[in-house]
Amino acid sequence: PPSRVLPLVSVMVLLCIGLGALQHPRGRHLVEGFVAALVLAFLAVMTLLYARTTRALATALDRQRDKAESLARTDELTGLGNRRAFTESLASHIALTNRYARPLSMVMLDVDGFKSINDGFGHDAGDDALAAVARILRSEIRDPDLCFRWGGDEFAVLLPSTGREQALVVVDRIAEAVARHVAAIGGRKLALRYGVAEIQPEMDAQALMAAADMDLMAAKDAAAQPAQ
Repeated sequence: PPSRVLPLVSVMVLLCIGLGALQHPRGRHLVEGFVAALVLAFLAVMTLLYARTTRALATALDRQRDKAESLARTDELTGLGNRRAFTESLASHIALTNRYARPLSMVMLDVDGFKSINDGFGHDAGDDALAAVARILRSEIRDPDLCFRWGGDEFAVLLPSTGREQALVVVDRIAEAVARHVAAIGGRKLALRYGVAEIQPEMDAQALMAAADMDLMAAKDAAAQPAQ
């Protein structure tokens, strides 16, 4: 760091002057020592400037790397974490769950009839709908919870320290907020379908995802059944 370079070279300059005065008391040698001290001082300034420039460049590169890593884990359309971020977060939370024996729930949800939005009103309308759902997710989840865009019109929500019954309360609130606040498309309000799974002993990430997906499929099947 520059703050360490300057004192070090300053000490070297003083030593050079002092040794020159002790070893060569005559004026010519003192002049030579003084010139050597000036050279060292010049080198000190150049070294200081180089150190500062290098440090600034390293800081800028670190910021660019952090930004690139963040973008690599962010969905461009919604601003939520992408599948990579979800996979990493899920593995981390499962490890914490296993270590501290606390609950963990996962929600898989998608937009009901999303294909008809794209087909009937265009992909821009579909993108607007997904972005609106993402805004609701961010506003309705609690501080410890995490939401991601899994892909297409599918989203995933991780609810640490939350059992299935509590998770259902959270996701019901999200679905109600979407129905209430997201503008209708073609006269039809957006609706979410979702599945919820709570982690069980010895359950890994794939098993938890499969359980949430199965619950989502069951919800879709139940919605497709004709009313009695």
